[in-house]
Amino acid sequence: MSLDDVLAAEAEVAACRRARQRAEQLADEIAAEQRVCQVLTRRLRDERADVDALQGASIRSVLARLRGHHDELLEQEQAEVAEVELELATHREAVQRLTPEFEQVRDRGLQLDEAEARLADALERRAAQLAADPSTSAEFDAVDRRLEVERDALTQFRDARLAALGALGAIERAIESMSTAKDLANLDVFTSSRSLAHRGADLVSSLKHDQLDASVERLAEVHAALLQLRPHLSLVSTRVRQPDLSMPSTRLATFDRWFDDVFSDLKSRRRIVGSVKDLERSREQVGAVAEELTEYERVSEQRVAAAQAEHDALLRRETGS
Repeated sequence: MSLDDVLAAEAEVAACRRARQRAEQLADEIAAEQRVCQVLTRRLRDERADVDALQGASIRSVLARLRGHHDELLEQEQAEVAEVELELATHREAVQRLTPEFEQVRDRGLQLDEAEARLADALERRAAQLAADPSTSAEFDAVDRRLEVERDALTQFRDARLAALGALGAIERAIESMSTAKDLANLDVFTSSRSLAHRGADLVSSLKHDQLDASVERLAEVHAALLQLRPHLSLVSTRVRQPDLSMPSTRLATFDRWFDDVFSDLKSRRRIVGSVKDLERSREQVGAVAEELTEYERVSEQRVAAAQAEHDALLRRETGS
């Protein structure tokens, strides 16, 4: 299977595809013209009926009924008939003019499936010939491997960034919840009534307890989100250290130690003082990690695009397209 055969098959597919598109366009145009013809035919019938009615009526009765406007009305109706006849003839001519081209391109468009099958076969045979050439095959393999590596890296960076954003959201919710719990912890009930004070204290105590439980749940969500983030960061740390990527990390090296020191027992803490500050510090650190991952993802997208462009250029060179 020569390169000329492949190019001929591609040209045939393109021609069939254009023919099918043109056939669809012509079919729509013809259908529109036919609908107009149907409307005009009905209108022409009505206009002719009006003319016949006026021509068949006696002048005296018409004059009596229309007060002397018979001739003027007849002339007007005849002009409308002539106008509709001309418009109808124009649209019928358009249908006749479009129909032969439609039939031709329709038949050509019906050959698209067969042409695409022949092109697929030609490409497969050409690929087999290229694969038989050791130098070309090795070059393709190297480019494909690089493209695969870059795509895997992009996926890892993107997954890690999304996990970092998820952890950041959990931390924000925990900070809000624990801040509310801290405010409730400082709430006292002031009233001159001992009974009201007692009931108010019970209510505040219940609110404090419920809010504290809610804060513990938010901390558990933070703990779970960070556990989910940790393996992503481990993969990214390994990926960044690879020489072919050349993207140094300034924050991830200390992240695991920070995670263990700050969050290993937060799920079981029930203290408010200090924990909010820990979360606020962690928000800054996770936010910085998310920003760094965003930059990694941006650079990785550029590297994927470059590898894809190299692959496409090699393919065009070998196929001659």
